[in-house]
Amino acid sequence: QWNNLSTYLVLLIVILVGYSIYFLYRKTSKQVWIFVFSLIGVELLFLLVPDLLFRGQRSTVGRYLIPCYIGIQIAIAYLLTVKITSTSIKRWQRRFWQLVMIVLVTLGILSNAISSQAETWWIKYSSYYEPQVAKIIDQSVSPVVLVEDPIRLLTLSYLVSNQVNFQRIETEKIEIPSGFSDIFLFRPSNSLRRELESKQNYKIIPIYKQGHLWQLKK
Repeated sequence: QWNNLSTYLVLLIVILVGYSIYFLYRKTSKQVWIFVFSLIGVELLFLLVPDLLFRGQRSTVGRYLIPCYIGIQIAIAYLLTVKITSTSIKRWQRRFWQLVMIVLVTLGILSNAISSQAETWWIKYSSYYEPQVAKIIDQSVSPVVLVEDPIRLLTLSYLVSNQVNFQRIETEKIEIPSGFSDIFLFRPSNSLRRELESKQNYKIIPIYKQGHLWQLKK
């Protein structure tokens, strides 16, 4: 039931955004709507086209779309301001748009309150599953996590307990540490996995594929 409600809510917001952009285009000067459309369209275009051509994911990353969000907020703010302050529309219409504004503000506050308490959120696409990855690793007595790019550990290192060790591993110079109860691979490249399996005779066991976590076994 919650999924159905959220679907309808998203649909209503999309309709509101579309109408706000249309209203801005019809009621403002050319210089104004071109500026707002540039914020929305140019940013999205430069991200979406490369993704379609090269199968990237830049257009799905929220922080890259901040200018687009600002343009949408300007359009909605203009729509609500005109509708609420206008004396040429009926009273019930002003009440309706006042209600829309109250609902939007309330949803914003609720979203911030919920996201501030959540382990992860939809905008953290690259680290969405890391809380679960950390729980799996912490079940080991003395684990070590091997990673090619240490930057990938910025989030995970704060989520695991102090008993977890980390070590960088390189395809050109593979050194597997000893003396640990479990050896994990976090976000390994395909070339590293092939190297470990074909030349190092390691068995790579998928532990949590969504979180890009594997375990090494001899």
